[in-house]
Amino acid sequence: MVKPKITLGIEVGDSSLKMALHDKVQRKILRTSVVETATHPLREVGNLETIIKEWLEPYPEVKGEAVTLTLPARMGVVRMVDIPSDIKNIEEYIEWEFTNSVNAPRKDIWLDYQVVPGLKRGEKTAIVAGVRKAWLDSLRHEFANKHLVPNVIELDVFSLINLLTTVLGHSKKLVCALKVDTTGVIIVWGKNGVLQALRWVSVSALSSMERLEAFDALTADVTEELHKGFSQLGVSKAKGKVVYICGDLSVQEDFVDRLRQKSPDFLYHLLDSFPKLLLDPNLAPTSTAPLCATAIGASLRYFGDRK
Repeated sequence: MVKPKITLGIEVGDSSLKMALHDKVQRKILRTSVVETATHPLREVGNLETIIKEWLEPYPEVKGEAVTLTLPARMGVVRMVDIPSDIKNIEEYIEWEFTNSVNAPRKDIWLDYQVVPGLKRGEKTAIVAGVRKAWLDSLRHEFANKHLVPNVIELDVFSLINLLTTVLGHSKKLVCALKVDTTGVIIVWGKNGVLQALRWVSVSALSSMERLEAFDALTADVTEELHKGFSQLGVSKAKGKVVYICGDLSVQEDFVDRLRQKSPDFLYHLLDSFPKLLLDPNLAPTSTAPLCATAIGASLRYFGDRK
């Protein structure tokens, strides 16, 4: 199978789609955009298909195999499962552990996992991700043009790790990204392209407090979770560590100012440019890169790369 020249990444939000079109030959993002939708995009699959068709119209040869859809982690399940050394059937163990720890019928969840070395020598850890089959089935069945159905569907944590390790040149170093959206906040750590840790931060303050008061509460929680995450990974002294930041609030100066005040130990770098990836100055300006960072990470995927 010949790899397509153009790949499309789409991040699904509660009422928006964040899009990124990638030229694999030029190593360039051709176009980015935030497309507002009247309802949740997965409830209006026909509208999602129309948007994909419009974005790929100049490239009629591109099919669903070149489209990656990334969902918020809160719409799925992400678990890091330590594998005991005496376990012989890893898949069976993961199925057992997942079934007993998730409050949903196993038959309703699509499950995928990757086994990686653990934090200690000789140990193994499984990174397990689950998504409701109903959402995947709606994509398969409701697209009029089956050739446009996205062939890769993943959670945003993996899209972010893919972006950091692919275009920032940090594949062998521990990297950290903070994604701050008004609907959810996640912090991810990755190394060698593999998720190492994940932490969620509540955004309830955004709906229950005044703007600046809410930012103070949220940045305090983010700071606490950053320290916990680095500590979990054996980094006792996190001072001076770089944290890449993206998402809706990453471009709000008053939020970022408070974040830096609350956690001066960390060096926050906005994901608005990438050493190994060009951005079209007109259709993919640096101003939209932080908003579409997850979609950009998704656009760097290709279905055939998973085989």
